[in-house]
Amino acid sequence: MTEAEMIIAKHGGALALAKKMGITEKWLPQRFHYWKTRGIPAALKLAHPDLLLSEEFLLGALEKIWARAEQEKAEQARHD
Repeated sequence: MTEAEMIIAKHGGALALAKKMGITEKWLPQRFHYWKTRGIPAALKLAHPDLLLSEEFLLGALEKIWARAEQEKAEQARHD
Protein backbone atom coordinates (compact mmCIF):
# COMPACT_ATOMS: atom_id res chain seq x y z
CA MET A 1 0.00 0.00 0.00
CA THR A 2 1.42 3.37 -1.00
CA GLU A 3 1.57 6.40 1.31
CA ALA A 4 -1.23 8.06 -0.69
CA GLU A 5 -3.42 4.95 -0.39
CA MET A 6 -2.87 4.89 3.38
CA ILE A 7 -3.74 8.58 3.70
CA ILE A 8 -6.87 8.19 1.57
CA ALA A 9 -7.98 5.12 3.55
CA LYS A 10 -7.30 6.88 6.87
CA HIS A 11 -9.85 9.55 5.91
CA GLY A 12 -12.53 7.07 4.86
CA GLY A 13 -11.86 6.93 1.13
CA ALA A 14 -11.35 9.29 -1.76
CA LEU A 15 -14.77 10.94 -1.59
CA ALA A 16 -14.53 11.63 2.15
CA LEU A 17 -11.04 13.09 1.78
CA ALA A 18 -12.13 15.20 -1.19
CA LYS A 19 -14.98 16.66 0.86
CA LYS A 20 -12.59 17.49 3.70
CA MET A 21 -10.30 19.24 1.19
CA GLY A 22 -13.17 21.05 -0.55
CA ILE A 23 -12.62 19.28 -3.88
CA THR A 24 -15.83 18.93 -5.91
CA GLU A 25 -14.55 18.59 -9.47
CA LYS A 26 -15.78 15.98 -11.92
CA TRP A 27 -12.23 14.60 -12.42
CA LEU A 28 -12.01 13.43 -8.81
CA PRO A 29 -11.61 9.68 -9.51
CA GLN A 30 -8.78 10.30 -11.96
CA ARG A 31 -7.05 12.71 -9.57
CA PHE A 32 -7.05 10.23 -6.68
CA HIS A 33 -5.96 7.37 -8.94
CA TYR A 34 -3.06 9.54 -10.07
CA TRP A 35 -2.13 10.20 -6.43
CA LYS A 36 -2.15 6.48 -5.67
CA THR A 37 0.25 5.74 -8.52
CA ARG A 38 2.44 8.86 -8.55
CA GLY A 39 2.05 10.29 -5.05
CA ILE A 40 0.28 13.31 -3.66
CA PRO A 41 1.71 16.57 -5.04
CA ALA A 42 3.88 18.45 -2.53
CA ALA A 43 1.92 21.67 -3.02
CA LEU A 44 -1.27 19.93 -1.87
CA LYS A 45 0.51 18.38 1.11
CA LEU A 46 1.63 21.82 2.19
CA ALA A 47 -1.81 23.31 1.57
CA HIS A 48 -3.49 20.59 3.70
CA PRO A 49 -0.82 19.32 6.14
CA ASP A 50 -3.42 18.25 8.70
CA LEU A 51 -4.98 15.91 6.13
CA LEU A 52 -2.14 14.85 3.84
CA LEU A 53 1.02 14.66 5.90
CA SER A 54 1.56 11.51 7.92
CA GLU A 55 2.30 11.74 11.63
CA GLU A 56 5.67 10.08 11.00
CA PHE A 57 6.59 12.80 8.52
CA LEU A 58 5.55 15.58 10.89
CA LEU A 59 7.45 14.05 13.82
CA GLY A 60 10.53 13.59 11.64
CA ALA A 61 10.35 17.22 10.51
CA LEU A 62 10.03 18.43 14.10
CA GLU A 63 13.00 16.30 15.15
CA LYS A 64 15.11 17.81 12.35
CA ILE A 65 14.08 21.34 13.34
CA TRP A 66 14.91 20.63 16.98
CA ALA A 67 18.30 19.13 16.10
CA ARG A 68 19.14 22.11 13.88
CA ALA A 69 18.18 24.55 16.66
CA GLU A 70 20.34 22.65 19.17
CA GLN A 71 23.25 22.66 16.74
CA GLU A 72 22.93 26.41 16.16
CA LYS A 73 22.73 26.96 19.91
CA ALA A 74 25.92 24.93 20.42
CA GLU A 75 27.73 26.83 17.65
CA GLN A 76 26.64 30.15 19.15
CA ALA A 77 27.93 29.06 22.56
CA ARG A 78 31.34 28.21 21.04
CA HIS A 79 31.58 31.65 19.45
CA ASP A 80 30.71 33.48 22.66
